Amino acid sequence: MLDDDDDDEPATPTVTPTAGPTIGETGAPPGTPLPRLSQARLDLPARYEVGPIIKAGGMGIVYRARDTQMQRPIALKIFKASAEIDPLREARLTALLAHPNIMPIYDAGQMSNGEIWQSMQLIEGRDLSAVLADRSVGLRRMIDLLVRVAQAMAYAHALGIVHGDLKPANIRVDSYDRVFVLDWGISARAGAQGSGHFTRGYASPEQLAGDVVTPGFDVFALGKLLEDILARADNADPEADPLYALSARCVGAPTLRPKTGKAIADALQAWMDGAQRRTEAEALVAQADAHLTHAAANRAEADDATREADTLLAALKPSADWRARRAPWALEDQAAAKRIEAEQLALQAEQLLQAALRRCDRLPSALARLEEMHTKRLMRAEALGDAARINEITARLRALETPTADALLNRMGRFSLASDPGEARVWVAPFELRDRRWVAGEEVEIGTTPLVLERPPGRYRVRLIRAGHAPVVLPVRLERGGQDRGIAPGETTPHAITLPTGLAETERYVPAGWFQSGGDPIPPESLPERAIWVDGFAIETFPLTYRRFVEALNTLCATGQADRAAAMAHLPSTHDDHACLGRDAEGRYTAVSISGADVLDWPVTQISWNAARAWAALRAEQTGQPWRLPDELEREKAARGTDGRIFPWGDYFEPTWACIAEGRAGALTRGSVFDWPLDVSVYDVRGLAGNVRDWCLNRHTKTATTLGDRLVVTDPCAQPQPDALRVIRGGYYGGREILARAAARFAGDPNSPQGYQSTGVRLVRSI
Repeated sequence: MLDDDDDDEPATPTVTPTAGPTIGETGAPPGTPLPRLSQARLDLPARYEVGPIIKAGGMGIVYRARDTQMQRPIALKIFKASAEIDPLREARLTALLAHPNIMPIYDAGQMSNGEIWQSMQLIEGRDLSAVLADRSVGLRRMIDLLVRVAQAMAYAHALGIVHGDLKPANIRVDSYDRVFVLDWGISARAGAQGSGHFTRGYASPEQLAGDVVTPGFDVFALGKLLEDILARADNADPEADPLYALSARCVGAPTLRPKTGKAIADALQAWMDGAQRRTEAEALVAQADAHLTHAAANRAEADDATREADTLLAALKPSADWRARRAPWALEDQAAAKRIEAEQLALQAEQLLQAALRRCDRLPSALARLEEMHTKRLMRAEALGDAARINEITARLRALETPTADALLNRMGRFSLASDPGEARVWVAPFELRDRRWVAGEEVEIGTTPLVLERPPGRYRVRLIRAGHAPVVLPVRLERGGQDRGIAPGETTPHAITLPTGLAETERYVPAGWFQSGGDPIPPESLPERAIWVDGFAIETFPLTYRRFVEALNTLCATGQADRAAAMAHLPSTHDDHACLGRDAEGRYTAVSISGADVLDWPVTQISWNAARAWAALRAEQTGQPWRLPDELEREKAARGTDGRIFPWGDYFEPTWACIAEGRAGALTRGSVFDWPLDVSVYDVRGLAGNVRDWCLNRHTKTATTLGDRLVVTDPCAQPQPDALRVIRGGYYGGREILARAAARFAGDPNSPQGYQSTGVRLVRSI
């Protein structure tokens, strides 16, 4: 018999059953009277008290009953007489299947009229079709239910038994989420001849054809059940992809199906384990996200506290009582603590993300977070030129093996080159590390301006050459897929680099462009790290020497401007250094040497900030050029180039390359500006790390004077507090490494009449 739904045939109706818990729908329309056992037929064992009908179907009627001997509720089934179904056989067969997901049979027997009865566990719950219809039940819970069904089939198949009629109506889920496979009435031994009892839609093609019974019948039905579950899921969920593949195998050709229910149970359980690990891993990612959010908030709070502290300190006069600085100091301490906490949180977040990947390999969210973190670190390391850090982070990104990480590592840097006038020949050479110094490697010509330079990320020296103009050296740092550094802030087209004319032998040109300022945590008062655009300027190759200064002072005296000369010249009362300014018997200015050495090419010191500005004004008069003291960012860029290097020559400290204390034996003195040829920047400016420091225009604060990302050079005397301390930049002959670093900053009193023994003057002019 082909049974489309054996539970939908109502028995002969008599009366409506009393209310009570049910294990499923009857299949009859609501209100249909259902039969009760007549008293004449109640020749069951005396231990059973029979209650209302809880289900009626084509195979028989199920009653709610009570086993008075065992003191428990039970389900009691009375089978219809059938020539094809042997209820006692079902009872005996089910009794063999002692499995937690197969409903147990307690007892069975035959009444006087020949009808078979069977007592079994009473299950309070609903069948799988009702669970499928419940949209609140998620995919993982549904798969968990199916795992237990498949495990029941695996157990039966191991005993050589095939259910043969697996479908939602024959699977019950109780109120405790326990799963039971019911109705083993048409089950058969594997290898037996197939019968005609099955449910269309869940029967395999070979079962429909009446082939020999195999576990493949149940495997096909399990595949259909999995299809039912997946039909409720989001087909776009990649997490469910293995389930779709498994379902297709189960309902496919018999030779390609899993052999037994165990293979399906194992596959589903493996998916469940993976889903559980994924859930745990996603929880770790959520924790990491919380840490990263907290870290970002800490950094923002630190920045706010730093800005507030800078504002408070800038408003205080140098002579203010020190106690007035307690409040900004507290803000600085708060900012430092917040930054430390942010770093700790970021480290903890990375550890959580690695733990997530150990729980669930290739978890997209964890990979994405690590990719973002490592990308930011790589950009920072490349900005600082930290080769060891770059290699380390590059290896970490490659280990992620994600398309976006691979694309990032293969991405080129871009720099748009334009010049005024145009059609300048462009030569490019990579900077290479030789003897610990960054020097230009092999140079190649790549065309004429305008053009776009595309190269792997790194440091390059670009030279622009055009007849009638001074050659321009343009150091370029190419960022990995980052901002095109040939475009000025607020502009959309490449900035045209001015090709200057009329440069003197004693000056060097620093073309307009971005440079990496600050960010060095070691020297005193380094500015915060940031990229800043500085317009083009010329800077003197060397600081002011006694030779030039004495000549200029004597010229002033000879032209009736002795008072002007005296305002710039400080004559020490005692010779406390090996070189200083003096006057001979005729009243002429001269360089005095205690040791008798030639000091004319030594840099001038003991010149005040005001005297240095007066010297700049004199030079402007004499040359017709707008000479002035440098802005501190101009001075820093002249030393560092564009790539944020630590020293003018690179990132490695070698004390003998500059006139500083650590590289010299004997007395610590200044020396000729022509000595120490390796203390030279990429622009060929000399003596920026040692010998003497340079006065700068700026009032001493903890921030630079910029308009957004662009330097604005202002008249220092027009600023608030014109008598405030002024910035001093550079290393000096008595200093050590920490002071020779290009980001180091110092403060000096502009009104000190004798200036400082370590500080001289070097002028710039805007181009």
